[in-house]
Amino acid sequence: MGFQERGHVFAPPAMSLPGRRGLLDGRHNSVLLQFFAIVGIVYTSSCLWKTNWKISPQLKRLSNPNSQDIDPDTDYPPRPAEEQWDISTSYPYPKKLVKTVSEGTWLRITTHPSKPEIVFDMLGDLYCMSTEGNADEVAIPLLSEAEFSRDGTRLVLISDAGFGVDNVWTMPYTGCEDMGRRSMEQRRKSTVQQTNSTFRFFSSPAFHPTDAKIVATKWFLIGRPNGAGEVWEFLLLDNNTGRLLERGGKRIVQRKLPPSWSASQYPQSQLGSEQAQYTPSGDGIIFSRNIKDDMSGKFSYNKDVHACINAVFILNTTTGRTSEVVAATQSEPNKPASPGGANMPRLSSDGMTLAFVRRSGEKEVLALKDMRSGTVHYVWDGLSYDLSTIPAFMGAYPNYGWADNDTSIIIWSQGKIWKIRIGINALEERIAAGDARQLPFSATIDLAQQDSQRRK
Repeated sequence: MGFQERGHVFAPPAMSLPGRRGLLDGRHNSVLLQFFAIVGIVYTSSCLWKTNWKISPQLKRLSNPNSQDIDPDTDYPPRPAEEQWDISTSYPYPKKLVKTVSEGTWLRITTHPSKPEIVFDMLGDLYCMSTEGNADEVAIPLLSEAEFSRDGTRLVLISDAGFGVDNVWTMPYTGCEDMGRRSMEQRRKSTVQQTNSTFRFFSSPAFHPTDAKIVATKWFLIGRPNGAGEVWEFLLLDNNTGRLLERGGKRIVQRKLPPSWSASQYPQSQLGSEQAQYTPSGDGIIFSRNIKDDMSGKFSYNKDVHACINAVFILNTTTGRTSEVVAATQSEPNKPASPGGANMPRLSSDGMTLAFVRRSGEKEVLALKDMRSGTVHYVWDGLSYDLSTIPAFMGAYPNYGWADNDTSIIIWSQGKIWKIRIGINALEERIAAGDARQLPFSATIDLAQQDSQRRK
């Protein structure tokens, strides 16, 4: 007897049983119905099984022992990468919001390696300013999360220009004053697109100190809106000539796979790495990762922020060995390891001191770890609370940087930008050298607005 398709559900057609007495017997009737039910289940299951393999070919590749990539990142239909959805063009919006502000939320800062200048992002635009006085900032529109190259001549940053997906871009940096003299169109034309993702989005890009390559965190969403980050590396492009591949780059730091999981379950892991940067020597990558959910493989929201959620690791790119730098091990039974965890790691330019952010009691502190002795010094407890308790695509704390030849750190907190002076003690360890000083700024935001839609 044939089956009829009703939408997406397969069901047998209505049937009338013969009128013979034997078939009307309750026992025989029950057996007959069970037979048709079994046939229906087998048929439906076979159809669904075929459909599942048809839309999830990556599972076939993962089960293949000859596969070179545990997760080839092909679990979504690609959009043609050469067909641009250009959102970088200025459109004639009917309204504008222009306002001068002196504070901002979650300002991610990068410090120039040799000049007293910083670049930070606010409301999707970049602003540069001098750290030596209170001057108006220069806006660089439609870009965010910038980091300087070691020589200070380029910025690597995030923009959704193109497909509307956050990708990695670079642009030349010629100084705050000169950038202010350039028109918006000139600045746009000078940018170079480095990644061309149409689905996975990126954050936290950073230059290699000597080689022509960059790293960035690539985010994977697995059923829930809890992104798992992977650290990917890309060769640095100098111009926009040639076709940019949609799925380029190389996975450097994989997601964490719980001990009880098989390799085929890797795409389901929600434990990723983030906030990655190259070490100053260029032979390592430092990053942070959620360690509290290691055994489950799933992100949980019930973690204790005072008992270490994120830890800091360094990957030796020569040996492939990953070493734990801050947190993750318990020194005594039933005692929390490295209270407060460690977020947003930043190595000094000489690689001798690691700065990171953590919770300490009711305070959020900026901490310095001497990489030789292992000693940790708290240098300022005036930070805003970190976001290590949630999946923080924008970073568990805003980007900050070392400045003035490693004698200060410039960081955001409580809506303001602060400069913390750093000194050296008798053991040649970096410590606090005075109170934090606020760096005032006055930035003009210029936002285009569409007319509000109201019901008549």
